[in-house]
Amino acid sequence: MAESRNTFTDSRMNQDLDARLIQPGTYRTATNIGISRSEGDNVGSLENVLGNFKISDFGVTEENIRVIGCISDVVTNYIIVFLTNYTDNSVDNLSNFANAESKHYIALYNTNTLQSSILVSGNWLNFSTTHMITGVNMVEGLLFWTDNRNQPRKINVETALNNSSYYYNEDHISVAKYYPFEPISLIYSTITSYSINSYLDPTSGQRADYVNRPDAWAAVGVNGAATSGQGLTFNVVATDVYDNPSSLSINTPGDGYTDGEVVWLEGSLASNPVAITLAVQKTAGMQDVVSEKLPDATNNNPYYDSTYDGDPEFMKDKFIRFAYRFKFDDEEYSLISPFTQECFVPIQDGYFKGEDEVKTYQSSENYVMENKINNVRISIPSPIDFVTQQNILFNDINDKFKVKAIDIIYKQSNESVLRVAHTIYPEDWSDNNSQSFLYNYRGSKPFKTLRESELLRVYDQVPVRALSQEIAANRVVYGNFIDKPTPPTALNYTVGSDFKGGIGGAVDSDLRIEYQNHTLKQNRTYQAGVVLSDRYGRQSTTILSSQDNIVTPTGSTTQGSSYYHPYKSGSNTKSANTDFSYYSPTMSNSVPRLISTNASGGPDTWPGDALEMTFNTVISSTKSSTTGEPGLFSSTNPLGWNNWKVVVKQQEQEYYNVYFPGLLNGYIDGESKDPLSASTTEPIGHFALLGDNINKVPRDLSLLGPNQNIFRSGRPTFNEDPDYYTSVNAEGEKFTLDPYDPEDEAILKTKDRKRDLDSGSQVDNASIKVYPRVLNYWKSGQNPSTDPKFISQYYNAQWYPGSEYDTIVTIGTGTELGLWSPAAPSPFDIAPVFYSYQNNPLIAKVELTDPTNEGVTGPSPKAGKLNYEITAVPTRGNNYVTGSKNLQSKAHTSDNPQQGLLFNITTVLDVNNARVSDEGTEGKIADDGIEISNLDDKRIRGFSPTISYDNRGAGKVDIDVIGGDNTGKVTVLTTKQEYPGKMVPQLSVYEVKPLTSKLDIYWETSTSGLISELNSNIVNNNLYLPTEIRSADVNYYQTEAMAQGTNVTSLFKVRNYRGDLINIEGASIVRVDKINANGSRSDVTSKFALQSPAAGQIRIKTNAAFNYGTVGEDYIFTLNIATENDPASQSGSLLYTELTVNGTLTNISPTAPSIASPQTITWDLSNSASGGTSLASILGLNGGLLNPNTIQNWVIYNVQPYNDIDNTKLPVKDRFIIYRNTTVNPEVGTIILDPTLVTTGPPGASFVDTPVYYYPDPSVPSNKTLWKYPLRVQLFDEAGRVGPNGSPYEITVVFGT
Repeated sequence: MAESRNTFTDSRMNQDLDARLIQPGTYRTATNIGISRSEGDNVGSLENVLGNFKISDFGVTEENIRVIGCISDVVTNYIIVFLTNYTDNSVDNLSNFANAESKHYIALYNTNTLQSSILVSGNWLNFSTTHMITGVNMVEGLLFWTDNRNQPRKINVETALNNSSYYYNEDHISVAKYYPFEPISLIYSTITSYSINSYLDPTSGQRADYVNRPDAWAAVGVNGAATSGQGLTFNVVATDVYDNPSSLSINTPGDGYTDGEVVWLEGSLASNPVAITLAVQKTAGMQDVVSEKLPDATNNNPYYDSTYDGDPEFMKDKFIRFAYRFKFDDEEYSLISPFTQECFVPIQDGYFKGEDEVKTYQSSENYVMENKINNVRISIPSPIDFVTQQNILFNDINDKFKVKAIDIIYKQSNESVLRVAHTIYPEDWSDNNSQSFLYNYRGSKPFKTLRESELLRVYDQVPVRALSQEIAANRVVYGNFIDKPTPPTALNYTVGSDFKGGIGGAVDSDLRIEYQNHTLKQNRTYQAGVVLSDRYGRQSTTILSSQDNIVTPTGSTTQGSSYYHPYKSGSNTKSANTDFSYYSPTMSNSVPRLISTNASGGPDTWPGDALEMTFNTVISSTKSSTTGEPGLFSSTNPLGWNNWKVVVKQQEQEYYNVYFPGLLNGYIDGESKDPLSASTTEPIGHFALLGDNINKVPRDLSLLGPNQNIFRSGRPTFNEDPDYYTSVNAEGEKFTLDPYDPEDEAILKTKDRKRDLDSGSQVDNASIKVYPRVLNYWKSGQNPSTDPKFISQYYNAQWYPGSEYDTIVTIGTGTELGLWSPAAPSPFDIAPVFYSYQNNPLIAKVELTDPTNEGVTGPSPKAGKLNYEITAVPTRGNNYVTGSKNLQSKAHTSDNPQQGLLFNITTVLDVNNARVSDEGTEGKIADDGIEISNLDDKRIRGFSPTISYDNRGAGKVDIDVIGGDNTGKVTVLTTKQEYPGKMVPQLSVYEVKPLTSKLDIYWETSTSGLISELNSNIVNNNLYLPTEIRSADVNYYQTEAMAQGTNVTSLFKVRNYRGDLINIEGASIVRVDKINANGSRSDVTSKFALQSPAAGQIRIKTNAAFNYGTVGEDYIFTLNIATENDPASQSGSLLYTELTVNGTLTNISPTAPSIASPQTITWDLSNSASGGTSLASILGLNGGLLNPNTIQNWVIYNVQPYNDIDNTKLPVKDRFIIYRNTTVNPEVGTIILDPTLVTTGPPGASFVDTPVYYYPDPSVPSNKTLWKYPLRVQLFDEAGRVGPNGSPYEITVVFGT
């Protein structure tokens, strides 16, 4: 028979082309075959596909086990399967965590050895039959998989094959590794001593074997309670005759114990334990271990280490921060922990000593701002246990977290790279049974630089869930994923500041010990936010406060997350020289300081400030696959929010301190309208810009012409350059620009930009704003012998600028600024106001905000006018001529410094010693015949009012007068005319207004923690936080019959977590929601109002009329409640919290006023079946007040008639019958009320004039007048409420003639 052969060398199916066009080597379709892809001669041949048969059950015997995923690895010949019998039956198939009874396995079958193994097992795998393994790959022995239910995971197959219990929780298998969210601590606890308080009962016979096992007895909690620390063990050094320990030594110190804590020695009995009291001291990690003495040069340095082998110079000029990261078993690294703050303490602890102030103003550099730290004791916290949420013991870190190394990361403030300072390994911590690892950094140079990407790696880009996974270029790639969980929109917290250590700045507070000299910069605006992250480092965006931008009852808006930290306040009118500390009256002096207290007995140092965040409500999150919220962490919700950290935005960053030798108040040559001193009308001051200060005050050179030396540091004033303020309009007319007019200011800013000025040039023409922080003072009237604070009339002291600043307007030399004139006589001798005036330094002209108190008036007390007087003519000489002018002179003694005096001869003595004044006469100089001609000449030098020359006495010197025979000599007395100046060099400091960065960046801080711990503290510590409004306090009652303005609640207060009542200081309605029948909400806020707080209470009232409707109305009131904040907090006097109140509208029964009481109606028997007559007219009213308020529906109940005489009842059929349609043939003998003839209308319409029909019945007695027919009428409102109050109205119908 015919035969066709084809070799399918292409080994592929082609269904795209017509069958007639199929190329050789391909096939159209195939079933149950495979194409050989070998490289041998059988390539392309067909192979039968074998059927299935069982090769292994992996030892899993439970029923209903399903395979939800598998992979066959051709490299290792492993078949790996994922097994479970759990099905998540929640609505989204995601919300439930696998129960403890369910089974979950990752199993392996080796096709080489035909052996099967369980790799990983446990319900913590959280598999579900609803979610198959949608992506699974093997990469270099690592198995990666994803199921779109859990986060992506991976295991090391060989590791699991060797130890099936190696992986036992989510931390071990997550692709995203554990995030070390706790920063390094720079404080540690040391057990300084301990005492044994009691012994085991020697007669009990139940003593522990302290003799035969002397080492490593653990410190345990009293009576089984937990200890505050972990890891402390003792060695028994000696025992008494009863074998009880009488002497102990510490084997391992542990960590976390508190001072005065009592522990029991392991093996103790409750009847009489070995109780040990611990003395614990907290110690700063930043240390100077090189100096033998403290900065006071008297007390010994407690940190001194004579064996120090580090580099004492390495950290002197550096601001270093530290962090750490974990290295895990498969060469993976964790994220980097938050960094510490800068490890910096200035030399001398920031104090000026000796001539430090002089050196500072001479050089314009602060030499004490050099780092004294040369040893940093770093305390690395252990990770948080997955189940207990407590720090584990460090020697468990290998087993519980698979950590194989820890890198200590080093970063300098002036570098953008990260370096590794040291790496610690398991052998370093193997015997560490505490919760932290201590490492001494001694100034060694980092040995490794990390890649730049590590600096920007704030989270591992591993999705929360992923539907697909693949390998590309040896990288794991995820697709169709959820990137991050959804964070809360806001958190309820406020931001303020306080002393480090809280009220009083307690010196034993952790913050003061850890960061001795750190403080919060003043005159800055801070915005603090919170970043949440899960256990594996997926971080939220910055979350701000729900207290932001809340409109208060007074109309102001709150700033919950933002805080302006002002300068400290104080008096700038000094009565004596004071120190530079800012004191709080609540600060205690009882605890000894590192530096001894000052002479007045007050505290020696200001503790510094810290940013303070007050959380008002707990951090919450509800897990939802719809919203993406992850909930909070638990062992069954491993991807919930786990930890938090604070980030801060502070954009006023770059600034300079200008150090200068004092501020001159006013002028020195009388130029001021108020001579010498400044005034409110002319608030001018001056100071010398020396050294590097000229670079700290930016200068504007754009106004300089070829011969100009004076420059501004910003936009010129109108007086300096009126043309700058001139512009031309469209008609070509010139006009003057007003900087306070927005349009004119826009034109000026355009000019500024063309001149490369800052576009924000100040309208007050100030170029550089400076805040005085330290200024020079002069005070009189103190007596140094009686005033212990008085040292000198000349001193400096702290200045409190508040919100005011001075403005540097012009810079130039003294002569250029007109402070003195080069042509003036002796300008420098009589006005040495500025330090280094001889060098003609640059002078800054300043507009003062407080011209009365800032600086001192000039000139210097050393200045003054020197007066010269001839007191004697010791040698008269010869041939001096009367009328001689400006005879030069010289010092009689050649090494004397005097020079520059000129003399006139007015009278001489002739040969007869007679006085002759005639001009041109020669002779000897007469006693009063000579005078000084150039008393104000600036060339006069070398005369002193205090030094004696030629043994003539103080201020006197002999001067030779050149003229005649050059032998004339006069004695000149120099005296000084004192000026009122007080200007002497004193260190003063201006702070230049900071540069505002345009980068909108939040900076990571070292403040972080567990959400669970924070929530616990919030709930258990804030008595000022309102947490609820109880319904019993509110007593909400509202009916539809209440008029507008009716109170619907009692007066009520709010309560804290303890249930204590808290006064309400203010309140507003945020929103009122009406809950509709389908569960949706409608905004009905406008229908309600609040009564203003009275005696701390408020209540809710109506602002409209109400109708109950068909299903009634339930309300949820969201109220913004203002209560008094914790007085210890500086974050604001009021705390705003949103709380809810529930209310319900109550229905009122409908009424019929026309039949409010029983009625009797007589009906004419002449009415026949062919027509009807009006029985009654009834109006039914709803209980509400809305218009129309008529009822919705009505029903008539007819009751069996009865005989009025003998009470005989008629047959049942002889009754009033209600029919909806008159075409229905009624029974004989009935009376019909036809409601179909009622006029209809909107809900609430009344029923009126109902026709009544009578059909006679022969069986009914003829005398109908003996019979009564009672009718009962019930009214219904929209909600079906029956009126009146459930009992029908009654109408009795009597038949008449």
